[in-house]
Amino acid sequence: MVLYLQFYTQEIGKKMRKDILDILNKINPYLFLITLLIGILWAIAYNNIKLIVLALYIIAPVTCAIVWIFYHKEMYTELLKFSPIKKLDLLYILIYVVTLIILFIYSTRPLIYFILIALLYVFVLYQILSSQRSWSYLLIEIILLNANLIYGVLFKYPLYFGGTDTFSHIYFSQIISLTGHPIPNLLDPSYSYFPPFHILVSIVSQILDIDIDYALFTTISIAYFVLPIFLYYIIFTITQNNQIALLSCFFNSFLVSNIYYSFYPIPRGLVFVFFIIFLYSLIKDNLSFRFLGLILSTSIVLFHSASVVQFLFILCIIIFLEHLLQTQNIIRKDIIIFLLIIFAAYWFYVAIDFSTSIIVYLLNPDKIKDITFIQPSIDFLIFFQDHISMGIILFFVILGFSYVTKKPSYLSVIGILTMILLVFYLPNPIKMTTQILEMFGFYRFELFASPFIAIMAGLGFLVFLNTFSKSNKMMIGLSFLLIFMAVFTSIITTNNASDFNKNTSTTYFTNDEMNAMNFIEYKTSSNVTLYSDYFMYRAFYPKHFFEADNDYLSYGLKFYNVNMILDIESISLNKGYIIFRKSEFEERKLLLLGSSSRVYEYKYTNESSNILENNLLKLSKIYKSDRNEIFYN
Repeated sequence: MVLYLQFYTQEIGKKMRKDILDILNKINPYLFLITLLIGILWAIAYNNIKLIVLALYIIAPVTCAIVWIFYHKEMYTELLKFSPIKKLDLLYILIYVVTLIILFIYSTRPLIYFILIALLYVFVLYQILSSQRSWSYLLIEIILLNANLIYGVLFKYPLYFGGTDTFSHIYFSQIISLTGHPIPNLLDPSYSYFPPFHILVSIVSQILDIDIDYALFTTISIAYFVLPIFLYYIIFTITQNNQIALLSCFFNSFLVSNIYYSFYPIPRGLVFVFFIIFLYSLIKDNLSFRFLGLILSTSIVLFHSASVVQFLFILCIIIFLEHLLQTQNIIRKDIIIFLLIIFAAYWFYVAIDFSTSIIVYLLNPDKIKDITFIQPSIDFLIFFQDHISMGIILFFVILGFSYVTKKPSYLSVIGILTMILLVFYLPNPIKMTTQILEMFGFYRFELFASPFIAIMAGLGFLVFLNTFSKSNKMMIGLSFLLIFMAVFTSIITTNNASDFNKNTSTTYFTNDEMNAMNFIEYKTSSNVTLYSDYFMYRAFYPKHFFEADNDYLSYGLKFYNVNMILDIESISLNKGYIIFRKSEFEERKLLLLGSSSRVYEYKYTNESSNILENNLLKLSKIYKSDRNEIFYN
């Protein structure tokens, strides 16, 4: 009787899953069309027609995917085996060495460097499709490409700072290294209660006898080298398909968000690696890996204050979809309960001050009184350059999702999850709402959604290739050209290659700029007032909080009253030290000025340059180099 009930329940579950997927399969093309229509109507309603133009990178691939789905009712992911190309691996090594030589010869990464890296990615893709090498060999090639991109930035430029949080993490790690204690609550409550990341960086610095900034970059980069390995094992365990697993790792390695966080050393990036290993421990489901899962659960909570919320959201969706589709239960509920308990206990019993401040912030009625939207850049060239890669990947993601609705498996769970996470990944009215973006940190989902997007993209690419014969060289060539474009445009985005994009602000400091900072550090007293552009302001801002705290002076730490230059016309009224990044203004044709509440671009023109020069003449110049100047008033 019990066996009969179990069998009957399983049959009902299978029928329910088939019914749900059949419905999704029938409506998903129309669902995409309706979503596009809603977005267009929203842009018209808010009188923001330029958003429709900017959304072409979404409209075009979605339209192409819908047309493709209508014309190809049958979808396959058969194992492809292209004819091996002799000595392709030797050609990979040769070109890889050439990229290293280019990094040593040129002062910045030139166009040819990015072209060769994209070409190497195409070589790896062909080897995956030809089954020319073992999976471990191909993973090593992918990791080597990641290492090239990471160290091509970190060792090429004296200080890469990305989104500027790097400065805070360097300073917090320095405090721990010098004092042996976590940072005080008054300095930054969001990290004073979550110190393990900075403790780890300090330990690496002490053990390897290297500076804190190098220790910071080393910690993140090494973590990202193991990411493809665990991701491969996760996908292979689910699919038992070596090619899908390798393609997923391949797509994941060049997603814009993954490249960005691989050399932007902040806790979120490290915790993301923890999360992937955590998922692997859930899939393995033996005693040793359960224990590893418990350790990683605690680490995820302690290393970064906010990431655990996003992780729990993703895990809860997976559990819900597993139950809804009656699939294999990979996510163990007891581990999730443990993660919830650790999270709640630490946040509301230990980090109570931090938790209270978050709750007060979220419940503030002023935050939701007037809904405002982020206005994207109107520089169409830069915008499309930054989003071409995602447009191509979106095409393959939709094909992958369409496939999993036709072929029920655990990939159906990942497919639906990916569609949900795309809401947080792609620009849309929800994500562009200032209040939602600030209050719930939706921008963090871009990184956390990346492995699921990569899985669907890899699956969709395999579906795409299976629709035409291997003798159709034109279509095969088009497929590889699309991947080349996707990789190339991903690695040269504004965030990932500010050295290549000359019309945007640099996200790194040169040796000359570091010398100017050292001049302030060693030639001025503590508690002086500084004025500078946005990026230099962010470099000194972490030291702003302790301007009246003398306990740290004995360790050689100084504190500053840090301000941004509000405008050029009133620069002569600023009392204190004024740091002017001359080369940044002349070469990049802009500086970011303003205040903490409003930052704007001060463009370089002959007129603006003359106004700036005339105002700087009113100040006393105390430091001058080829690229930077420091004034005192």
